[in-house]
Parts: sequence; C-alpha cells; structure tokens
Amino acid sequence: MKLQVSTPKAMILLLFLAVCLRLPTLGSVLSGDEATTFLMHAGSSWDSLFLSYLGPNQHTLFSVLSNLMMKIFGDSEIAFRLPSMVAGSLAVPLTALIGKRLTGSMAVGWVAGILMAFSAPNILWSQVGRGYALTICLSLAVLFFTLKGEDDFSRWSWRCGLSLSGLAMVLTLPSNVYFLLGCAIAFLVRFHRTTKQNKLSYLKERVKSFVPWAILFSLILIYFLLNLSDLQRGVKIYKEYARLLEGLENLAFTPARIIGIFENLISPWSLWAYLLFFIGWGGLKGERVLQLFFILIVPIGFAWSAELLGPPRSYIYLLPLVLILMANGTLTLSRVLSSWFTWAPIKEITVVVVVVVGFLWPSITNLKDYYPSRWGNAYASINEAKQVSEYIARETTPHQMVVFSFDDRVLRFFVEKQVAKKMAQIFTEENLDGLLFIGHKDIAPKNLPLVGLVKTSPLSDHSFLLVEEIGDLRVYKLDVQAVPLFATGSAPDVESRFDSGKHSRLEVTTMPSPWTGDRRMLVIKKKGEADFLFKSNQSKLMESEGKAGYLLSVFGRKLDQGSIAGILRSGQGESSMVFLNYLSGISREAEGQLDWFPVHPYYNFRPVSDNLEPFWRVEFSIMALNNGRQEIREAFSLKDRVSYFDGFHSYLLYPGS
Repeated sequence: MKLQVSTPKAMILLLFLAVCLRLPTLGSVLSGDEATTFLMHAGSSWDSLFLSYLGPNQHTLFSVLSNLMMKIFGDSEIAFRLPSMVAGSLAVPLTALIGKRLTGSMAVGWVAGILMAFSAPNILWSQVGRGYALTICLSLAVLFFTLKGEDDFSRWSWRCGLSLSGLAMVLTLPSNVYFLLGCAIAFLVRFHRTTKQNKLSYLKERVKSFVPWAILFSLILIYFLLNLSDLQRGVKIYKEYARLLEGLENLAFTPARIIGIFENLISPWSLWAYLLFFIGWGGLKGERVLQLFFILIVPIGFAWSAELLGPPRSYIYLLPLVLILMANGTLTLSRVLSSWFTWAPIKEITVVVVVVVGFLWPSITNLKDYYPSRWGNAYASINEAKQVSEYIARETTPHQMVVFSFDDRVLRFFVEKQVAKKMAQIFTEENLDGLLFIGHKDIAPKNLPLVGLVKTSPLSDHSFLLVEEIGDLRVYKLDVQAVPLFATGSAPDVESRFDSGKHSRLEVTTMPSPWTGDRRMLVIKKKGEADFLFKSNQSKLMESEGKAGYLLSVFGRKLDQGSIAGILRSGQGESSMVFLNYLSGISREAEGQLDWFPVHPYYNFRPVSDNLEPFWRVEFSIMALNNGRQEIREAFSLKDRVSYFDGFHSYLLYPGS
C-alpha cells in the first residue's frame, strides 16, 4: 500500500502531529530575545515597524502579526507566540508537499514532513516569539512559487504569491534576502535548457517569467532604501554584540562557524544524518542537483563575501531543503538495499528503521528534556506583570520608590513607565516615602537590582519584609526610615555645600534645569584632563551599631556623561554601590519639555541615538552604611571636561523595626 502524502487526510494528519508537538509549554513565561521583542515592539504602530528598524530583534512581520493576535485574543504568552506556532505547524505539511514536488515521490514528502514535525529547531522556533518559524514557513512558500514558475508563471496569483512571500521573508528578517538571491539564481538555471522553440520566442517567455522576481527585488530595494541608516546601524549593533558577548572580532567565515550552521539544521540528530543528505542530493534528477546547490550555498556565499556570517539560526530557511534531501536519502538507500537483497520487505523495513531509530527516538529523548526546561525561567508572566502594575497604581504613594530587575523585560514593559514617573517625582520634589522591591520568588530581594549585571549586592537579607504575593512574584518592603542627610538642592545652596572657589582647576556655573523651571543645575568645567574628585565641604560623623543601614543618593546628569555623584564614606567594610532601576530614569528633551524614554535592554552596545545631546537621566544609587564611627561626605567624581548635575540629594536609610 502506498502512502498518499498529497491527500487532504495525510496533510491534516501531519498538521495535527505538528500542533500536538508545539502546544506543550506554549504558555511559559517569555525570556531572552523574545522578551526583548515583546518589550520593544508589543503594541507598536504599523508605521513605526515598517518605516524604522531598531535592530536585530525587531522581526517586523512577526511583531505586526503578534500585535494583531494580542488585540484579538488579549495579552498572553500564547497569543504573542501564536504566529510562530501556526507558521511552524504549517511548515510540516508544506515540507511534505515541496518534497513531493522536488523529488516526484510522495513517500519522500511524507518522510520529510515527519522529520520537520520532530525537528528541534522548528519546534523551538514554533514556541518562541520571534520571526524564525515564519522564515521557515515563508521559505517553503517561496520554493513553491519558484517551482510553479519554472514551467508557467502566467497566473497572476503565482506571480503575486512569489512577490508577497519573498517580501514577507525580508520583512521578517532582512538577512533572508540571501535565500531569495539563491532561489532567483536557481530559477535562472532553467535558461540553459535546449529547446526546439524559436530561440527569440523562448527568451521572451523566460524574461516574462522573471518579471515576478524583478518586482520582488524592486520592493525589497525600496524597503532597504527607506530604512538604510537603521539597517546599517543594525549591522554595527550586531557586530558589537558578537564582539562583547561572543568574543568574535568579526563576522567573517570560519570552518567552525560553518559547521555550527549545519549542526543546528539537523538538531537533535548527529552529523551522520548528512550521509543521508548527500545520498539524497545525489539521488535527484537532472537540473534539481544544480538548483539545490545554488539555493543551499548562495546564501552562505553572500554572507561570507560581506563578512556578515550571522548565527546559525539566521540560516533556518535552509531547514526544509536539508530535511527533504535527508528524506530522499532515506528512500534512495532503501531502494539500493532492495536491489541488493531479494527479501521483499527490505525496502519498507529500511525506511521504518531509519525513521524510527535514527530520527524519532533521538527526537523523543530530546523533547523529554526540552519541555521541562521551558518552565524554569525566573521572570514575570504577562498576567503577573499586569497585576503588579495595578498593585503599584493602587497601593503605592507618588514618592515611593519601586525597584525591579532591569532584566525582567515583561515586567519592565508593564511597570517601567510608572516607576520612571515615581523616580522623577522623588528626584524633582526631593521627597522619599520608602522603597519597594518587586521580582520573582526565586530571586533574593537583595539581588533584584543586579539581575543582568555583574556586581555584589550591598543589601542584606534581613532588611526586607514580604508585603505581597502576586503569582510567582513577590513584593518586598525595604525595612528602613528615610532621613535627608544634607541640605538639598543643587543651587542656590551649592556655595554652602561645595566651595568651588578653593579649586583653581574648576569653573562652576549654573544653567536652567531641564527637569523643572524653578531650579538651576550645576555646570562644572575642569581646567585639566585628569579625573578630579570634587568633595563637599559638609560632612557628618555617624555611629552605627547592630543592623546596618544604607546611604541613598539621587541626582540627575547627561545620559552619556561619565562623571557621577555619590557619597564618600570612611570606616571599615565594603564600599560597593549599585544603581537602582538601571537605565529606567532616562528622558529626552524635545520642544521645551522632557519626556521619558524607554531604553533598549542591549543599550551597552547599541546607543539610544547617534545624537545623545537631548538625553538626560535620573539615577538612584545605594550603598551600605558601615558599623562603627564613620565620616560621610557628598562628592562629584569628575571624568568629563564639562559635567552637568541637577538635584543632588542624599538619604540615610536606617533600620525601621
């Protein structure tokens, strides 16, 4: 009995299998780059997505579709990931159809579909809110219309299908253009055919058939030109990312990186699967061998020549072809063995053994570990983050500082604007009611400001009181009373706090504060290049015993300024200091007003803007108060030639109970 892979029942069966393998853990909390995509693009307008490109995490088409899903079904992890799940599931029957089309064998298509269903990369990207599952699905659509156009592109539906699916690939990931170039070259291979037709007539037909490609690349060119500066910046961002986090000085070709690409495509199987891949490639007929060579090699060749060999996942569009050739290799091997042996069932048994033992068993073993691993992330769910936002609005005062992990990007999406408003009010009105810390139950509250940063916390466990539980999130109160340390305000009382007249190396003036019109900020100019510690002439002697308190500083400065303000403290003990709500207090000056500005999580290697002049920041820093007798003094650590400071004030946080 022959398996009819092209029948609707077979397609439905493959689709059902795909959905069943991709539904578990679809509702797990967002983390990593998908959380970044949610943070930066959830709720973004269409024009901001299509007419700007913020960096490698944008995945424009995915964001458009996921935002649409969340508008229809409400905010949730499943709704956010739904475009990926649908695309990844549809890729399974589509792989079967393309496999049949490329090889002429329905059995090859069926095996290829099963391999795609159990493919680790496809399962992963089907459950992650990014554009890679869309890339896989759209690459199959491009292949389908390319194959249809080999013989006849007279149907406008096929022409439009190629143009739209190709453009959709580039809108998902700009680097997908390499795959389209490979497909276009493979399509051109058909020109070498000999024909009895009038050569001029034949050429005209071929030129007409290439019109959809011309339209496609014209649309891509327009999109690239509209976003040229953003795309160039995106390349720079990724290069810096690769240098800092992956230790890569460049993105040029290396054998190890090429091997990494092809290892990823056959996960969770081993490199032995490429034996079947090459057998399957050799088993193709006629021009298919050369066409698939171009489709598989050209994308890597273009990336190599441009020295932009991205991570293995950026070549995920090659996955369907690799699996189809592996399926073809399996069937080719079975035919060879059946010609060697007279035993009738050898052909079918070969296919079953290879598929079950070689592919399905490793896949099932991998899934046993994969599914549980998706539940272990110590981040907020979308529902929990929304409840926290409601809690902050309902239970906190305008001058109560709320501290959260900068690395928890879903929580940041829902609460950061509220928190930034509180930071600005505490800063401008010089009033602090207390501090709340919010984060996952598995993270010690003292470490919440440090998640994503490499530092040692100056806070102690006994300083916190649990005040609320919201799902897996916890709200803690820092058990202290806040008392101002010194007279507050940068001016006019700066003369009494900092005697600039004693320092011939400094010139201190003032200018209007960008935060509030009734105050002026300090402008401190160094007369030399060396760093300078500008100390306050006011100090306090303190005795502290038992439970240690803390020192909190609040000040405003330029975003790109290296100079900072803080507290000098004598005595024994660690002097580590950490910033609370790192990078949450940034504002941009425009048209005479200051508006809060959300900063990208990867700010350290992707500047907010090429022009940082209009950007300002409010910073809160905290350090432990030593036991015993100690002297406390405010100071400016001056690193820039010109430094700007506003609203510098400090608090003693002493134990409250």
